[in-house]
Amino acid sequence: MNELANKIEELWDAGDVEGFKQLESEIKSKVSDKDVDGCVILARFYYRFSLLYDEKANTSRQHWYDLPKYAENEELWNKGEELINTSLDLIKKADKLSPDSPQVLPYYSLIIYRKIRHCSMLSALPYMKGLLDINKKTLEIGKNNPTGVLAFAIKELGRSPKMGGNPRNAINYFKKVLELDPNHAEGHFWFGRFYMHPDIKSQPKLASPYFEKAASLNPRNWLYKLNLEEFKKAFPQ
Repeated sequence: MNELANKIEELWDAGDVEGFKQLESEIKSKVSDKDVDGCVILARFYYRFSLLYDEKANTSRQHWYDLPKYAENEELWNKGEELINTSLDLIKKADKLSPDSPQVLPYYSLIIYRKIRHCSMLSALPYMKGLLDINKKTLEIGKNNPTGVLAFAIKELGRSPKMGGNPRNAINYFKKVLELDPNHAEGHFWFGRFYMHPDIKSQPKLASPYFEKAASLNPRNWLYKLNLEEFKKAFPQ
């Protein structure tokens, strides 16, 4: 399982769509959706694959410019939705097989948050309730797990004031992620996004070191590199 998980992250870092397509048949031949481990690894695969399409559809600039939801490529965005639906079905199955498992909950939180990104405000409501319940369990069970805390932080950041949320609440959870793991590249990346969130006054000077750190900790990741390049173009020092 660790070998497959590493392959998934390597393909995500490389932004390798074709590599994901090739790995899909291999991963299905090696794991089963009849057990928790298999469901989780498959759900992670489709989550990262979906995230790849989503990010390529929207580009990093969406986080400091007021762009349309689909930004540049609606076809890629729709493909991301198709993949996240598959991922959500698999993680739900994993949760039924092993309720409230620390192995399952962090990815359940991340996946359902990604699903909400593909919803309208009205269609997101039932998912929002489920996300709040799952995130509470995630934080209770995985309070010392950086991935679990990050999932909670991302959820807080994504809760629009229109939906009764306050994105500013995410700051302490992002801090906790980096307390647990100072070298958590994804935590640094999302902390930078926190400081550029449209519902919070943009603070490029505060965001910059986090974007820099994410790219330095994982220089292979296409998104961290692209994000930093676009950020520097938008906010030259």
